Amino acid sequence: MHIANGMYGLILVEPKEGLPPVDKEYYIMQSEFYTKGKYGEEGLQPFDMAKALSETPDYVVFNGAVGAIAGDDSIRAEVGESVRIFVGNGGPNLVSSFHVIGEIFDKVYVEGGDMVNHHVQSTLIPAGGSAIVEFLVDVPGTFILVDHSIFRAFNKGALGMLKIDGSEDLAIYSGKQKDSVYLPEGEAFRVLLMSAQYLSRLKPKKSAYCLVSVLMHKIAWPVTSQVARVFPVLFHRWQDLTIYFQNPTAQLMSYFMGFQGKLWLAVRLTMV
Repeated sequence: MHIANGMYGLILVEPKEGLPPVDKEYYIMQSEFYTKGKYGEEGLQPFDMAKALSETPDYVVFNGAVGAIAGDDSIRAEVGESVRIFVGNGGPNLVSSFHVIGEIFDKVYVEGGDMVNHHVQSTLIPAGGSAIVEFLVDVPGTFILVDHSIFRAFNKGALGMLKIDGSEDLAIYSGKQKDSVYLPEGEAFRVLLMSAQYLSRLKPKKSAYCLVSVLMHKIAWPVTSQVARVFPVLFHRWQDLTIYFQNPTAQLMSYFMGFQGKLWLAVRLTMV
């Protein structure tokens, strides 16, 4: 209970010769809190043993509080500097998946020991354990520090900021961002839906057929029910959608392995 109430810390025992010099060093300690009230509820919040036993914290935070290393309290560095972060995990229950969005750790001292891993994106830190991460910052910007068990970051508080000042390096990052809404999943269905909506405005007397070419990210067979769920108004029956494969072997392989590539869909649009 003493750890769950905030009695924890990180102690660094350096080798006799010291660690290699870096430009900036920071200390970050992750922990979780189990409170009677829900996340964000105001007022004094006593410890909740039932939540602790079920390992369902209301808060997962860096340095003791939500936003402790964000905004005006962000950690900082300059372009070209080397950064070392001593990361501890007080627990008392959860393992941390520590990650800096937009960076790769050049070195990770695994569990705070003398074994060094290289070129790591996220590193695990056990409850009651630690790690040391080092990296060089190449471009300016605000880099987000998270526990990559990602709902802990954006919903429970395990989020910090590393603000980098300095000149841009267009050879590394041009700064150009896509001028459209980010659609990570379902892009193929969105294109198909837009095509179907356009054709539906032609107002056929009874029904019309269209042949739509769609670049599929990854689908599993059968997909007729999936498409029907996306726009059920257009599909009275799953049979209204026909999927064309090049040969029976390709169709069979799609059943076991899914399908990726260009797919032709024959769609019947029924006006109601």
